Amino acid sequence: MPLQFDDIDNSKSLKDYREGEAERLAKTLSEMHGVGYANLSGIPVEADALKLIPEIDARAWNVAPFQIAGKNVKVAVHSPNNENTVRAIKNLSEQGFEVEIFMSSIKSLEKAWSRYEDITETQVHKAGVVDVGKDNISSIQLLNETSALTRTRLEGEFKASRPVSELITLLLESSIAEGASDIHIEPQEADVQFRLRIDGVLVPLLNFDHDIYKRVVSRIKILSGLKINIVSEPQDGRFSIDAEDSEVEVRVSLIPGAFGESVVMRLLNPEAANVTIEKLGIDKPLNERIMIELSKPNGLILTTGPTGSGKTTALYAFLKQIYEPGIKIITIENPVEYRLNGVVQTQVNKEKGYDFYDGLTSSLRQDPDVIMVGEIRDDNTAKTAVQAALTGHLVFSTLHTNDAAGAIPRMRDLGVKEDVLGSALSLILAQRLVRKLKPGSKEERPMTDREKALIPAMMSDVDEARWKHLFDRGTLFEPSDRSNDHASYSGRIGIFEGIVVNDEVEELIRNNTSTHEIDLKGRKPYNILSLRQHGLLNVLEGITDLNELERIVSLS
Repeated sequence: MPLQFDDIDNSKSLKDYREGEAERLAKTLSEMHGVGYANLSGIPVEADALKLIPEIDARAWNVAPFQIAGKNVKVAVHSPNNENTVRAIKNLSEQGFEVEIFMSSIKSLEKAWSRYEDITETQVHKAGVVDVGKDNISSIQLLNETSALTRTRLEGEFKASRPVSELITLLLESSIAEGASDIHIEPQEADVQFRLRIDGVLVPLLNFDHDIYKRVVSRIKILSGLKINIVSEPQDGRFSIDAEDSEVEVRVSLIPGAFGESVVMRLLNPEAANVTIEKLGIDKPLNERIMIELSKPNGLILTTGPTGSGKTTALYAFLKQIYEPGIKIITIENPVEYRLNGVVQTQVNKEKGYDFYDGLTSSLRQDPDVIMVGEIRDDNTAKTAVQAALTGHLVFSTLHTNDAAGAIPRMRDLGVKEDVLGSALSLILAQRLVRKLKPGSKEERPMTDREKALIPAMMSDVDEARWKHLFDRGTLFEPSDRSNDHASYSGRIGIFEGIVVNDEVEELIRNNTSTHEIDLKGRKPYNILSLRQHGLLNVLEGITDLNELERIVSLS
């Protein structure tokens, strides 16, 4: 009779043998090193002990505190002489603990690490919420006139010996205190750069080594619900920060690079949802026209501009302006950035096949009065948005174009016919954000010959009563300290242009007329400034300076 083999039993036996060998090796090594041996499969692992070292550090360092009594703690390690193990023991000793080391196999350590899931801490990795030091944020804001003190603080406190949870908190505290919109962590060949985007400009604050970077990125992935072991594919996630009596949402993006994953975290300021139309910085004639168009029951209003130019904030301000209990407003966003009371907000989900077009068609079945589509980026969405505007709905959306008139050819490229496009459109806006000069950090200087020629040429078709008295002053404002450019600005304000789609513009669209002609016929009758003109008016009023404007808008 032939021999019978059971593959399952044989595999189990082999697994048991390997695990047994690993335990025997750990026990032998413990004798060689003169330390204890612990098989954590049969030893209760205490939660209070595990809390002494954050999970990401414990896994990275191959250690696990498993029992604690007063100031005495037992720590299982895989290699007592490993640099990271020595660091972990040193950290505990500096906190006043008497540490007893025990050798354990990796399998044994994994048993202990699995207990982290049962731990609830103030800073909970699994829940995706970080509780930062509110007092620290306030003190940084009070002390800092520039980013120099933040840089000094980070350089002094951002050390490899600190738990990674504290390192993350340091970065987040500094970012919130500095008023950053985005956090950039960028690995380079020699080190890793930490930069903040403040008022639209990236400001370098810290460089640190790759060992710290690996721990920081792993923690960010845990917080964001991303996969730690995936490093060669892009990943997107999010978590929240509990800060200053408010919760800041953080959108996380990771992409692979030559020296590691590049991390960008966008901080969604909850105050952005509270911005009113009056605070956007819109010039009076355009603002009056916007109010007229918002009062209409139907039509398509588009805002254009690059990423980060404030388009979503403007649309939220419009929605707040028109909201009343008697109308139904639905938004389709990617993602929902801020919550608006009284508004039904939905979020696209590409993985589940729910895009802007699906959201728009579904929303139309909900009997809305007003619809906001986060972005028009495909032909189906463009055509459906136009049809919705033609059938009694007020529709808001955004496009990525350089100016307001550029929205016309863009919509044509997306397959919308000229005859229906002109009928649906009511208003097209373009916007940018420029940094505002701090009142105490600017000074007047005489205009240059170039400026004396440039400004009148740019403002030639604008009523002189609006700008000539400012120009005749013969001076412009600029930062008082050019060596510290960032410190001279605080906050940003919008510059805008708009095209009103009146009967004449509608006819021009039908006839496929040039965008230049459409721009003139849609602006001049309403005294609406172009982007450059609105920007120059802000320069003449000393709100911003010419160099800042030229950083955002071409004046050539």
